[in-house]
Amino acid sequence: MPRFKPIPSLYKLCVRVVYNVIYDICSSLELYKVRNKGPRLKELHTYLVEHYPQNILDDLLDLHSSNGHSNSQSLKSYYFYRAVTHHNARAFKARNYKLELSYWRVLFKTVFNNLISLNLALSCNDQILELIPKYCPQLEHLNATCKYERVEIGNNACTFALSVTDYGLGFLCQCKKLKTLTVNEPRSNTRGIQNGITYAGLRRLLIHVETLEDISYSDLGSVVAKDLDALESLRLKIIRHFNATEESIKEILRLCKNLSELYLTFFNSDSQCNIWSEIIKARPKLRALEVINLNCCTYFAEIFQSFGETLCFLSISSNYQTISFENLVTIARNCPNLQFLNCAHLTNRNEVVHRPRNFGQFSNLESLHLCGMSIDVANVVPFCTENAVNLEHLRIIEQGPVTTYMDNIFVESLKPEKIRHIEVSIKLPFTTFGIRKILAKFPLLNYLNVSCTDDCTMLMQELRDMNYDLVFINKVFIPFQQV
Repeated sequence: MPRFKPIPSLYKLCVRVVYNVIYDICSSLELYKVRNKGPRLKELHTYLVEHYPQNILDDLLDLHSSNGHSNSQSLKSYYFYRAVTHHNARAFKARNYKLELSYWRVLFKTVFNNLISLNLALSCNDQILELIPKYCPQLEHLNATCKYERVEIGNNACTFALSVTDYGLGFLCQCKKLKTLTVNEPRSNTRGIQNGITYAGLRRLLIHVETLEDISYSDLGSVVAKDLDALESLRLKIIRHFNATEESIKEILRLCKNLSELYLTFFNSDSQCNIWSEIIKARPKLRALEVINLNCCTYFAEIFQSFGETLCFLSISSNYQTISFENLVTIARNCPNLQFLNCAHLTNRNEVVHRPRNFGQFSNLESLHLCGMSIDVANVVPFCTENAVNLEHLRIIEQGPVTTYMDNIFVESLKPEKIRHIEVSIKLPFTTFGIRKILAKFPLLNYLNVSCTDDCTMLMQELRDMNYDLVFINKVFIPFQQV
């Protein structure tokens, strides 16, 4: 049976009590206009740093961000940061936090000097970016996203502007240790954005910051594939690319010798044979591959034969060619280290399935997502899970017209050791007897989202009474039966 709900951590309760005391002090400094705020803040900061270890101060900062108190223009958060952030802080996070530049400058000068990670999600602007090279010399990870701001342009018309632009990115060219950067998506004036980040700004950054491994742009491949002919190589490890072409893939593979994650999305049905031919020739050591709308013709087996051995993450879908059981076997034979597999548009109910003898397939799998119009679950599920002793997350979505009861298939094929999350679509129902067998077999299960045409009221009441640490959703009833 599932585990009981855990007793709240005494440590976490104590941290929250300390947090509430500190936050109340910071609130009083603002609300009651206390004189000599600077000396009082310094006194509080000195006391906390001297009497509390760094890990507790870090947990107090995390709690402040998760509570949502940083989502404010109030000075309370500023006082809190001044009091709690220590000089050896390696990470700082403030989501949607508005503050005058003078206050940001104080934080940078006093406590940001040793930061490795700075998360200013929806809080950043060019003026803040100007401070980073001088005061954060060790910075490796930066979230510099900002909000879209409405700008009136007359005649009852308006446009939108971003406070992080190419001008601000220019300052980051001096950051010699920066590895990952999260920014707003580049937008052009034709899309109604008055100013922001452009491809040119990103290319300039790539040229000057040789340590960059990832920029979180959904089509970074289009940035890399043009106007970087003078460069011999980039350290980028992650590329996301829309509608790749043979030429763009060639340039990406030429520059990105350390490429370990490739995410491709295609919006048309054109053949991708030339693209995959180039990738196969390059044989990159990919750890992660995602392809949306795969159309590789006869190259399917060759793709995974060329670099499948290094893959840990694989997600493929196709609106143009179905993924068969034979394709699944090909993946299993050539990708022995897979930990995550998402296979959409799997269709194999009508094909003649010759399940091979167990060859240790998918023995490292931790997460399995299968989606299709007619999945032969009686063969596919056992084949994918019979060796998956580390499987924790299972999701199966059947969209076809046939209904198949899953009771015996699940209980007989799944390994009980680690599975925590099971989600199955309404076309693959269970009986209450089957659900009880699942609950009895998987002791670590904490999420079960399935369909059951039987009345589960009594079962759900039993789960509530026993205080099990389990979310159970029955999709058949609207609103869902949930415990």
